[in-house]
Amino acid sequence: MEKKNINDGIPILYLGQEQGYQGGSDPANRGALWLSGFDVNKPLLAHVRTLNAARRQATSYHPSFLNTQASFIPQSSASSTLVMSKPPLLTLLTNGGSSSSETWTIPSSAGLYSSNETLVDVLTCATVTTGSDGTLTFTASNGLPKVLMPAKSLGTTGSLCLSEAED
Repeated sequence: MEKKNINDGIPILYLGQEQGYQGGSDPANRGALWLSGFDVNKPLLAHVRTLNAARRQATSYHPSFLNTQASFIPQSSASSTLVMSKPPLLTLLTNGGSSSSETWTIPSSAGLYSSNETLVDVLTCATVTTGSDGTLTFTASNGLPKVLMPAKSLGTTGSLCLSEAED
């Protein structure tokens, strides 16, 4: 879902994907949500809400976000990692599996961040700070994705990791 959120265009979910529906065979592959006891507290639904809020915040902070093309930042040391940038969002993905611990490095030559800039993973509210030259090194465990935004882009309104936001 993280890749859909940073890709160019409108993120698309299949009916019931946020509820964990698996579908079935045609023609009864997905039933009406309103007849299924739609649970508004599902963890996957909260995850989708967070990703949507991050995208809205990115659009608010960086008005040309929707017109900016997503780009890939090569990772030389690990073939199981992928970095996609669409400022102010940075998405870190891996297919290393749940027992993996992956490290991503975004060089200062990518021109994304200034020195000692604080970034927030909007999925966990964990923070990381770039080096004195603007290089970012980030490690994640359990194969989980990361969606990073500069703390200053979170502002002081909304619901994305407000405790980490800067004025």
